[in-house]
Amino acid sequence: MRVVWSSLARDDLMAIRRYIAQHNPTAAKMISARILYAARLLGARPNLGLRTHRMDVRRLIVSNSVYSIIYQIYDHDIEIIEIFDGRRAVARTI
Repeated sequence: MRVVWSSLARDDLMAIRRYIAQHNPTAAKMISARILYAARLLGARPNLGLRTHRMDVRRLIVSNSVYSIIYQIYDHDIEIIEIFDGRRAVARTI
């Protein structure tokens, strides 16, 4: 399946990378790589993430991080709708 990023999710990824890079540029590259790798996994295994209270939305926890990918599965596409920081109280989109 094709993985498509919403503008909100792209903005989240860029904001995460910018924030971490202020303190540790190497760590920023590593966490970005982990998030991108997890997103690519969804193309091959769309049901990898956990179900949420919304039946059409799933959540994939990014390994070794506080981040989750919030996404929806469509016929031939997976749309990443948000990168959620688990330290926040609740995701914006679910």
